[in-house]
Amino acid sequence: MGNYYQTNREWGAFHQCNSGRNPVSSYRWKQRMRAQKWMGNPNSFRHPKGTITVNQTQAKQLTTPRVDDLDLKTLPYSARPAGTKPLGNGREMPLTAFDYSRQAVIDLAKRKAEAIGEEFSMGRRIIPRSPRKRGSPSTSREA
Repeated sequence: MGNYYQTNREWGAFHQCNSGRNPVSSYRWKQRMRAQKWMGNPNSFRHPKGTITVNQTQAKQLTTPRVDDLDLKTLPYSARPAGTKPLGNGREMPLTAFDYSRQAVIDLAKRKAEAIGEEFSMGRRIIPRSPRKRGSPSTSREA
């Protein structure tokens, strides 16, 4: 019989339209983000001293409208080792975390909100957590 939608673009426009966004501006926003991909080296890039950074997961939760991976690829980011993940064969896979400037993420979300016609607002507050301190059971209890 064939597919109801002739192209992926029509399918995407239909679903964007039904999600409450303006399909034309949302489509143009995505095309612009693809064209502006940052081509730097994250292993050698460092943010200026004193810059507040957030990781990729925190950056996605920081604002409304949410920024996605396509949006974040346009911002400069630094890479850092983030531990290892055990594999089933006895080896460990090194993990990498990406850090983005908090202010750059907020500015990007404001531009996205303006382009797609949504209202900008801050999401949940991101507070860097310090490592949990564990004491011995005898010192943590008070008699």
